[in-house]
Amino acid sequence: MESTKAVYDKILELRIANAQMIVNYAAFLEENKYFEEGFKVYERGVELFTFPVSFEIWNIYLSKFVKRYVSPFHPPLSIRMNEP
Repeated sequence: MESTKAVYDKILELRIANAQMIVNYAAFLEENKYFEEGFKVYERGVELFTFPVSFEIWNIYLSKFVKRYVSPFHPPLSIRMNEP
């Protein structure tokens, strides 16, 4: 696990990653329950690439984030004013 993370981190540091590597690394982290680190990888990917690639990475990131943190069991937030 740690050696795989080290290799991916080095690839990102050297800025030689392609978009598929970003997605693969984030998926690897997610599969191993490192959700926050996976989200950071998506963020790094968005910074590393330009449009339209960064847009595609952003869409994947956003869908994963919403799936993880927005529960279907919680009603939408609303503000009620002037209720008795």
